[in-house]
Amino acid sequence: NKVMKINLSVSVFIIFMFTAFNTSAQNDTRISREVACSVNDGYAMSDVVEFARNIDWSDDMAPNGLFFREAYAASGEFQYNWDFVISGLYESFQNMSSKVTAQRNRAGGREGASLSDMMTCGPRARVSLIIQANSAGDLFEDSETVAMATTSCSLNDGTVADAVVRASQIGQNFNAYTSVSNRLFGGPIPESPEAGIRIIFPSGEFGSSMDSVIAGGPPNPPNDGLECRGGSLWFLHRIHSAN
Repeated sequence: NKVMKINLSVSVFIIFMFTAFNTSAQNDTRISREVACSVNDGYAMSDVVEFARNIDWSDDMAPNGLFFREAYAASGEFQYNWDFVISGLYESFQNMSSKVTAQRNRAGGREGASLSDMMTCGPRARVSLIIQANSAGDLFEDSETVAMATTSCSLNDGTVADAVVRASQIGQNFNAYTSVSNRLFGGPIPESPEAGIRIIFPSGEFGSSMDSVIAGGPPNPPNDGLECRGGSLWFLHRIHSAN
């Protein structure tokens, strides 16, 4: 019944929160807020990216890192409804709270064109923990746009820590940066704990990394209980970075 479904959802959320926080305490972790958007008629994605990069972002209000994730081959229904995802990264929840407070307290009104003239975003945002699994140096050394792949995994009998271990192995195989995303707020309530794996390839390395792994044959998936499905491929545009 409805009450049982609510109780189950709350229990799943509490377990998910506990395992995510326990794992993130041992890894480099960021907070991500994401929202899906589409480019308005009369503009191209390149127009939106160029305009956003030319904005004088305030350190008091802007995320520590701001990225536009443009869909190239997204699984599911995403590309029927949206073109890209805006992803803001924060050092901590305290950092996010202070910046959001500054945004909400800023003076109203505007002068000239704004990003809202060029794009339309959905009403629902998602807030997740992003747990680093494997590093790969300066991803944007030669370009401000790199390739990114994502997949969603049901944890089943596995844990968030298992997802981090798998993501780390994937990163080593592809010589890429990998992380695990753990959604805490927003979006549909999962029937069972889930985690996302994100693979970001250093500039210019996507093609050679993919070809090398394919030539060597796909590695056997670990016996960790995770069931990963529905890979998606994106262009990751760096818009703003505080570092």
